[in-house]
Amino acid sequence: MKKEVFQWVMNFLDKLFLMSTNKKEKETDYNNKLFTMIKEHDLPEPFKNLVVEGQLMLVTGKNVTVNFAMKIQEFKNRLGGNVTDKQLYRITNFLKEDEEGKLYVAVSKSQEIFIKSYLIFMIGMMFFGLILFSYFADYIKNLNGFLLYFLLVCIYYGGCFLFLNIMGNELIALAIKRKQNR
Repeated sequence: MKKEVFQWVMNFLDKLFLMSTNKKEKETDYNNKLFTMIKEHDLPEPFKNLVVEGQLMLVTGKNVTVNFAMKIQEFKNRLGGNVTDKQLYRITNFLKEDEEGKLYVAVSKSQEIFIKSYLIFMIGMMFFGLILFSYFADYIKNLNGFLLYFLLVCIYYGGCFLFLNIMGNELIALAIKRKQNR
């Protein structure tokens, strides 16, 4: 019985995984066919841009124009170092253009103060949890007490890391802004 249930679950997960990978492959093949058709028939520029934007959507996961993608690449080259495309596409809400059309990270002082104070608060909560749980460690008498203690620690720190992860894009924006200002 257990073996059959396990086999059924594994088959279900395998089919689910294949559906997601096949969808991406079909979209990529479709866009590649469109791209070769445009090259062969010399279609107008707007059609070429639509196909390139479709490819960008598959690669980046963001619906961006070709012009914006080129600006992001130029911004990445200007920053140098270890800034990736994925990081830049995650902070598109913070990217603005100056008079020359170049991108820069725009994080206001109030946003910066809020982000830093939130980060300090969450680190403080982690240390508070460390002190709190070290106090309750003295009351572990048996296996059930230990399991309950371990469960509470996992839930508490899991919540802390979840709330830290919520501010991930903002922290990336601050790091890139610091690199931009150098």
